[in-house]
Amino acid sequence: MKLYIIRGLPGSGKTTKALDIIKLFPDTEHYEADMWFLNSEGEYTFNSRELKQAHTWCKDNVYKAMREGKSVIVSNTFVKRWEYMPYVELALEHNYEVEILVMSGVYKSIHGVPDEKIAQMKKSWEH
Repeated sequence: MKLYIIRGLPGSGKTTKALDIIKLFPDTEHYEADMWFLNSEGEYTFNSRELKQAHTWCKDNVYKAMREGKSVIVSNTFVKRWEYMPYVELALEHNYEVEILVMSGVYKSIHGVPDEKIAQMKKSWEH
């Protein structure tokens, strides 16, 4: 089994890359914190007060998929290395192979992240 960790700034192509992997490996599950903010009509309704809850939901779903023996993709910005390390630790506990992909495309953020915020994230980026 494999865990794909996809990281990158907003609008860098993370979700697109995840969907490309799923086309190749349809049994792979995909989670990202932004999924928490989709309402029943599929509209994105971000609420910064729920960000911690969104990341907990994401990690819990990745953990559940691993317990079920499924390959998993997690795609979040992961600006700092410590942000994705809990996923690496989960993968190691479950004997998963880990592949970390860094997306560097420059597209329009589909979630309307302000350019100033993206610039701030870029300045804080840990390779």
